[in-house]
Amino acid sequence: MKWSIALRLGALLASFSVFAAILAGYYTFDSSRERLQGRAERSLLATTQVLARHMQAGFGTVARDTAFLADAAAVEQDQGRLADLFKANLQAHPAYLQIRFISASDYGLELVRIDRQGDKLVRVPDDQLQEKSHFPFVFEALSLPDGEVYVSEFGINHEDAAQEAAVPVFNMASPVVLGGQLRGVVVVRVAAAPFLHNFNAALPTPYGFYLSNRWGDFLVHPDATQTFGFDRGQRILIQESFPQVAALVDGRAEEAVLSQPGTDDEEARVFAFVRMPFGNADEGRFMV
Repeated sequence: MKWSIALRLGALLASFSVFAAILAGYYTFDSSRERLQGRAERSLLATTQVLARHMQAGFGTVARDTAFLADAAAVEQDQGRLADLFKANLQAHPAYLQIRFISASDYGLELVRIDRQGDKLVRVPDDQLQEKSHFPFVFEALSLPDGEVYVSEFGINHEDAAQEAAVPVFNMASPVVLGGQLRGVVVVRVAAAPFLHNFNAALPTPYGFYLSNRWGDFLVHPDATQTFGFDRGQRILIQESFPQVAALVDGRAEEAVLSQPGTDDEEARVFAFVRMPFGNADEGRFMV
């Protein structure tokens, strides 16, 4: 059967119409996908920024507690009543592990120390109190003006001999000053895991939470074996897992958003990171 020219032209035009429809559909799909991805990136970045602000507020709460307890230690002469105040503060904050009043003399001798031991709050007997002047949370805090607060980096607690005490922590400390005389420091030790859980627990299930120090060492990672590598003689860095984040660590950027395309085994993923100020403003420290 021979096709007429009109029939051939009609078939050709129909083919072009189908091709044009397919092409238009593809570009519409591609454009929609880009819009959805852009929306997801903006939403995730906004969520990350809100989370960072909440974390900063949490650090601020610990700092205010520390400064308040230092003021109390300056005026309270009865160590028994001071110990009761420390216990009340530990009861109110389950993430707090320990509160101490440490002397500015006698090689930084602990004067009052309350430990959280499981479900109990225990005052350490006088004959078990120790000298702590060689720890940064003592000598750094002693150099601060009245009312200022020292904030340590996150690390594994090796101060106590018990292996079960070797957990991720950070410390805050504030000088105890009375009548212009430096009497000592109050130190609040905080367990990192329950403190951070207060913030990431509200994230929906698909979300993953990452946190690094200013050098890029992972402090929080969905795979816990990747955290605190420096304590084991390793450097497991966020900028090696996510090269774009190097700009935040180096100070060249304040935020980064990146997408990973999906594969046969994994869904597409979006990551958002922000540079969060940490510690005293004049120190320039931060976390990612």
